[in-house]
Amino acid sequence: MIDELEQMMIAYEALSEGLSDRSEELSERTKEDAEIRFYRAMAEPCLEPDVLLPRLARAVAEVMFDACLVFRVEEETGHIELASVYHPNRLVMQTLEQTYRDYPSGSEDGLISQVIRSGQPCFRPVWDVDAVHEAEGGESSSYFEVLASLQVHGFIVVPLVTGEGQVLGAISVFRHTTTASFDVRDLAFAQWIASHAAMQLDTVRLYQRLRSANVRLDRAVQARDEFISMASHELRTPLTTMKLQVHMLMHHLEGPARTVLGRALEEMDSGLHSLDIQIDRLNRLITQLLDVSMMDLGSPEPVLDALNLSEVVQEVCARFELEFARAKCALTMDVPASVMGRWDRDRLDQVITNLLSNAIKYGAGEPVEVRLELVSDGKQAEQVRLTVRDHGGGIAPEDAERIFARFERLPRTQKIGGLGLGLWIVRRIVEMHNGHIWVESADGPGARFVMELPRGF
Repeated sequence: MIDELEQMMIAYEALSEGLSDRSEELSERTKEDAEIRFYRAMAEPCLEPDVLLPRLARAVAEVMFDACLVFRVEEETGHIELASVYHPNRLVMQTLEQTYRDYPSGSEDGLISQVIRSGQPCFRPVWDVDAVHEAEGGESSSYFEVLASLQVHGFIVVPLVTGEGQVLGAISVFRHTTTASFDVRDLAFAQWIASHAAMQLDTVRLYQRLRSANVRLDRAVQARDEFISMASHELRTPLTTMKLQVHMLMHHLEGPARTVLGRALEEMDSGLHSLDIQIDRLNRLITQLLDVSMMDLGSPEPVLDALNLSEVVQEVCARFELEFARAKCALTMDVPASVMGRWDRDRLDQVITNLLSNAIKYGAGEPVEVRLELVSDGKQAEQVRLTVRDHGGGIAPEDAERIFARFERLPRTQKIGGLGLGLWIVRRIVEMHNGHIWVESADGPGARFVMELPRGF
């Protein structure tokens, strides 16, 4: 280590001989000029510490002369590290950096540590090796001998203190190519610089925290989506088998066997239909979970084909025939024979299914009305409007928008099953088709859901 130290000192001495005196350049600078130069150097926004700190070291060195070292406190460990060094002579800068890393003043008794721990600056307008050596307790003599070989004649160390009083690090600046020493104005200027630098560094630190939190959140969301996807597929496998078995049993109960067994078969038939309905309901819930996962990754483009929407509405209503009967809901349909457009059949089937399911769920025992029509205000292209009205408890005006939020359920409906995803998915699908959907209070009890879609022709 002694040989390395001697080599560094020889290198410093050789470098010092080749450094030009910058006293004249310093004398021509005003405080205002220095502030403007610093502002310009630090004006470009930056949220990366590996870019900001070298830029800061250079800006300070260029306005205060000659070298600047920026120290940073590691947020997790509390250790002090040399973050950046700048000197106009590249070889001197490299040697300085090596010296400070090999002989750090970041120990508990070191000068930088004292400044960071106390939050108070260290001001040495005149370099005195013996005095500083004594202040350091003699432990850093080699380190200071190296600096003395560069003929440093003054230095300032100021802490980087946030508005909340937290010390993030320190800036050390020293002169050796000018005959002018630091004075109290230089100290005030260094503290002014440190306050601005601390604000920027604090912003970077908060941004890094936020980015790390977002990374963790993204990972958690990805893990959740993977789980939902896996769970949805795993749950669907036994459901498919159950559905097949139910349909086979229902098929066997038709025909001659029904005549022989009579009432027992009627009860079994009723139970199988009920089981079939519950399987469909569970399948819809699984589909909703999977849709949430897929839509969080980005709404998929709808598969648009020429489609008779009237047929889709009639098919879905027919599929709900047994559920309407069990809920004692009379279904009224006002659907023309043909309403053509370009839409995604499966997605619109899902929209109509969710709307009818809601109407049965929240308006059990009351009529449900479904209407499909073409509308135009004379200014835009012809639109298709689907209206599903129930006669249940209705929706309060202040809740008309909230019910379309994800996982949103009204307090008075908490006892009714569901995930609070159906209407959120419905709106996303409608928006995929460049349409819109809303709910409005009906004339009398209940609520009216209205969907409007462009025909796409």
